[in-house]
Amino acid sequence: MKTQDKIRQIYGFVKDNLYLCLPDLEVNEEQFNSTLLFEILSCLNNGKQMLFGEYGLGKTTSAEYVSTLMDALPREVVLASEVKGHPEQTEEKMLARPDLGELNAGVEKVLWSYFVLNPTKILDEFNRLPPSKQNILLDGIDRGNWKYLSELVQTGEFTLFATCNYEDLGNSALIEPVLDRFDIATESKKPGLMQMSMIKDIPSEVKRSLDDREISDRIFAIFDSKEMSYDQKREQVQEVSADYRVRIKEKMDLELITDSELATE
Repeated sequence: MKTQDKIRQIYGFVKDNLYLCLPDLEVNEEQFNSTLLFEILSCLNNGKQMLFGEYGLGKTTSAEYVSTLMDALPREVVLASEVKGHPEQTEEKMLARPDLGELNAGVEKVLWSYFVLNPTKILDEFNRLPPSKQNILLDGIDRGNWKYLSELVQTGEFTLFATCNYEDLGNSALIEPVLDRFDIATESKKPGLMQMSMIKDIPSEVKRSLDDREISDRIFAIFDSKEMSYDQKREQVQEVSADYRVRIKEKMDLELITDSELATE
């Protein structure tokens, strides 16, 4: 199957089964949902997308599903790698923390968060982070340079999704340097009554169809390794993701794009 056909199939699968949404964009006389379409395009181009909308409209959910299918990583990995925005969030929970065992022995060593290690990064309710916490992420979002203590991880270009609810008493303003680092912003609109009813009736087995505990545990073991460098972890995860592609093909007859296809898009 051609790469373009695989991408269309992924878009259709998410739209029909996981993120029920209304078309609000026309391209070459074809109708698309802008949020979902640009999520997929962002994954193809290592783009950074901000998703605005009311509560509970599936902004984060759609980003999770698209990340799962485009990166070929189980949904458990995507969920475990998200950063949740709130005023008490810390650098140690978002980026990295000291290895306390090594620190007690007088060795300064860093344990990087799954957020930094995962290829696609999701910031849920980003505008609940106060400006001081937004500043912590600036260099990483801009250039893929993540620094903690004396260690630096350079992830290079990556895909980022940041969801933002409309302004309320718990939100903070997004600082201008943060806004400058995003390529596009889309708005998730409220679906009609029929779509809302269909969303409630989505079978739980469909929602769980992208889970795979065995492969997730293998990836978590790679992320948690203290011996491998970031580049080695990335190579190992790509090898494991090949097994996930095979399982998705067997379970749902859905053919995911490969790392080589993703790199050339």
